[in-house]
Amino acid sequence: MVDDLEYTKEYCSTCEAEHTMLDGGDIIDCMIYYRNNVESEEIKKAREDKVEIWDPVTKVWVKKTERYKNAV
Repeated sequence: MVDDLEYTKEYCSTCEAEHTMLDGGDIIDCMIYYRNNVESEEIKKAREDKVEIWDPVTKVWVKKTERYKNAV
């Protein structure tokens, strides 16, 4: 079903930028554009440092950066 989706790149009156939109656009499209193109690296890092994931082995929440620290 994903192949049926149609992406178009057009001007967005919500965020006043030109970015891809799915079926007419949504605020999520604006957020994706902002995070990928406008947001500074410091803000991205600060947001990612807060992300926690569930460790099924120890059954506790751990920081994403700690969980994947030694990943290739």
